[in-house]
Amino acid sequence: MTGQASEESFLTPSPALPLRGDEQFTGVDATVIDFWRWAFSDLRDNTTRGILAEFLVSKAVGDAREMRIGWGNFDALAPDGSKIEVKCSAFLQSWTLQRLSELRFGRLRAREFDADRNELSADVRVRADVFVFAVQAQQDPASYDMLDIGHWEFWVASADAVRESTVRTVGIGWVRQHARGPLAYSQLADAIHAAVAGPDQLQSAPVGTPTTSRTKVPLDQRLQQAGPDVLACAQRLRELAAETGLTVVAAAASLKLHDTHGAVVRLYPGYQSIEFVLVPLIQVGHASQTAEIRRRLSHISSGPITRKEPSISCRDALAAWDVVTEVIRIIVAHRARNSR
Repeated sequence: MTGQASEESFLTPSPALPLRGDEQFTGVDATVIDFWRWAFSDLRDNTTRGILAEFLVSKAVGDAREMRIGWGNFDALAPDGSKIEVKCSAFLQSWTLQRLSELRFGRLRAREFDADRNELSADVRVRADVFVFAVQAQQDPASYDMLDIGHWEFWVASADAVRESTVRTVGIGWVRQHARGPLAYSQLADAIHAAVAGPDQLQSAPVGTPTTSRTKVPLDQRLQQAGPDVLACAQRLRELAAETGLTVVAAAASLKLHDTHGAVVRLYPGYQSIEFVLVPLIQVGHASQTAEIRRRLSHISSGPITRKEPSISCRDALAAWDVVTEVIRIIVAHRARNSR
């Protein structure tokens, strides 16, 4: 797609116009809405759900464009000209799963497309001013309502946060650390505006009043609502803390065990998973130790262990709690030795 081309060689398309849906195809007894119904009715589908997320963000910021541009360098355009990239993930899919899907967001950087010249940039770039990470947060297939926006959570990050990370794909752990959220849909526009104003504004600016479905829930209630596996993990972590001298910290959305250096392990009831804090060990060069910890976790996890701060489901953790306990003790011991 690169190279020099004369103006005469370009095949410029006529402008696309919005369709009403009742237009009739020529040569087949079907309307455009028949096609839409056939192609896009399952909003759980990965591709369709991503397009829905782009639509929701566009509506939130008041994007004046009438149609989505599938090949565009960004997904939504705010009235002030700010370009917004939307990344979407979900726990549930349109097919049968053995466990909840891991939340991943890819293509944070890409080559920029020049539609007038039909060329891609030579380098990979961050192509938007703001990133929105949209999560369809429903975890019960029977309760999955594709039309209920209350089932979505949104996180907002500045382009600078993405540039500084130098990565193309991230997990929910990175999002929690670098983006603001989780936000209700009613809070999204204000958070995007704050992100454009700068990272400091994003972290400190107030957002709109949460909707009823996003009322803050105490951690104990979150644990109860998450089910017996999460409750059992919480109880065992508290018992382990009492045995080892770790401190139990109840945050808004997680139960954490701390040593004198900070968090060692986090239990997230909303994601029904336990996350192991390995970044401090990685930063001081304990590559072999962290590799061994990952190896142990991979043997008991039903999913891949890929993130810097790996996580496993509460169900997997309970099935091999002796390994979980051993991993936590190893992390604490290495951190203690490194501080001497």
